[in-house]
Amino acid sequence: MNDLRWNEKFAWYHFNYDEIYNYSDEDFERVAREHAERGVTTMVTFGCTHFMLSFYPYWEDIFSCIGKIVRAFHKYGI
Repeated sequence: MNDLRWNEKFAWYHFNYDEIYNYSDEDFERVAREHAERGVTTMVTFGCTHFMLSFYPYWEDIFSCIGKIVRAFHKYGI
């Protein structure tokens, strides 16, 4: 069995209004690259939208942002 599973480095990424409405793909890639350079292997995301039903009118914007985050971090193996 591969023991690399114990070599994980976790980090937390908080996204909020600015990231949802103002960050571009390039901004998220910059953030992902910086974390990858620090050796991060697993990212835990959280944001201002924890209680999603309160944000129902904004789901499309929120999901779009989460998609950008996921694509950027996956590009760097996170």
